[in-house]
Amino acid sequence: MKIDGDHNLQDVSQVILDRVRSLGAYYTPDLTALAIARWAIRTGDENFLEPSAGAGALVCAAFSRAIAVSSKPLCRATAFDVDPTAIQRLNELPIDQLDVRFADFLIEDAKNHQQFDLILANPPFNRNHSLPVSLRDSLRERFKTKGAVGLWVPFLLHSLSFLKSGGRIASIVPRSALFTLHGDSLLTRLCSSFNSVGIYELTSKPDWSSFAEEAGAVILAEGYLTGTAESYDRGILHDDGSIEKIIASNSQPYATLLSHSKPLGMLAQLSIGAVTGRNNVFLLSEAERLDAGIAISDLRPVVSRRKHIAGIMLSAQDLLHLARDGQKTWLLSPEELTVPVSKYLESVSKAEQLSVVWFKKRNPWWKVQLAAQYDAVFTYMNDLGPRVVKLAPKLVCTNTLHRVEFHPTTSEPVRTATLLSPISTFGQLAAEKIGRAYSGGVLKFEIAEARSLPIVVSHLFHPELAIHVDTLLRRNELDCATDAVDQVLMPALFGSAWRDALSELQLELRLLREARRGNKKGKAS
Repeated sequence: MKIDGDHNLQDVSQVILDRVRSLGAYYTPDLTALAIARWAIRTGDENFLEPSAGAGALVCAAFSRAIAVSSKPLCRATAFDVDPTAIQRLNELPIDQLDVRFADFLIEDAKNHQQFDLILANPPFNRNHSLPVSLRDSLRERFKTKGAVGLWVPFLLHSLSFLKSGGRIASIVPRSALFTLHGDSLLTRLCSSFNSVGIYELTSKPDWSSFAEEAGAVILAEGYLTGTAESYDRGILHDDGSIEKIIASNSQPYATLLSHSKPLGMLAQLSIGAVTGRNNVFLLSEAERLDAGIAISDLRPVVSRRKHIAGIMLSAQDLLHLARDGQKTWLLSPEELTVPVSKYLESVSKAEQLSVVWFKKRNPWWKVQLAAQYDAVFTYMNDLGPRVVKLAPKLVCTNTLHRVEFHPTTSEPVRTATLLSPISTFGQLAAEKIGRAYSGGVLKFEIAEARSLPIVVSHLFHPELAIHVDTLLRRNELDCATDAVDQVLMPALFGSAWRDALSELQLELRLLREARRGNKKGKAS
């Protein structure tokens, strides 16, 4: 048995077995399985397929739900897995109408099976880079996918060939499906085959058996081959199986603003900031500098924390004030070792010099590598959306922030727009759609997400507006700052209907932000 003539069962199964053994904790938690079953099982007569059954939580939840909705349930299931331990557990389940198959679902031919009413799935979460290159290329060609798709995407696409007309699918997927291009691509593809498609966050992070930090989401689609969905919905899947739709993927006002935008990555190069190897040594406050007798010429003003940033512009004077208040906004960056610097660095032992990875990469070990240019920083841990903050000359940042270096072709007006666009309602909404939610509801941006943040390129964003917005933000008046940007941007694009368009964006922003926070109290600034 082959995949496209290149991979036999053992080859493909080993990839999935590696996933099971290293990330087996992604077996579906009972509470999550019950919520999905409450949505999926409606008559108790369903014949369903589980392509990667694992410990059988979805199977058990489905049969339990069938008993709850029907006095004479006739539910049947076929469950696949490649893990012998999982197969043993499935065979031990006290369910008569369960057909257990020790096989790799990806190479099963749908023609050898009857079509199913329902697909219940928790496919392998293997990331694209963890797959053998040959298998990755084979699956990409076979399923016509693009980008860094995880193994779960081929699993879901293959499962569609087993589904009867009018059928539905409920699948757990990585939360990255909410904000990645390949997630959007898959959901859009499903819209062409189902009359209703949505991706839903869970009311709480699943309690995976391995204590993994993957938040997870659920794709729900129904009406297979009976129509098409104009767009996919986003929302929340509650424990009782009910879904709360938040908003369609893109509203018309959002799409209009998006058409006037460019990704930040087209305007600037983004990379990590300077890596010190030991922040408690290389970052100093003014008092620590004076105590060590280190000259200012051996230091660089540095921003290393979100709390160091108040507005959308940062000056050397801002950092000096923070240093005097006890913040570590001096970076040790001598050209040569002076006596005070040498004495100060004696706190780093020889053993550390030889063992710390970043020390070993540098020659000499104490010379922190700095990029030639730091035009701005991107704050990637936020609650109210990220900021692009202009840095005064000679300021640098550490890797706790993203370094932004504008392309030479990016004009000054566009650079100003880059500072202001994220403050707008549209900018904050775009951040909710792109960023990743972490513990406590914090919104985080890796470099790839930061590059994709849309920036409205408008001649209306002028330096005087940037100064005004910076002043408002320094007063902690974010709402006023957002209003100032919106009142310049929205009438220009929407005319007399701008307030209605803005209200639609504001509602969408509020719903997405509330869903991300999940009523949790822990927030970032």
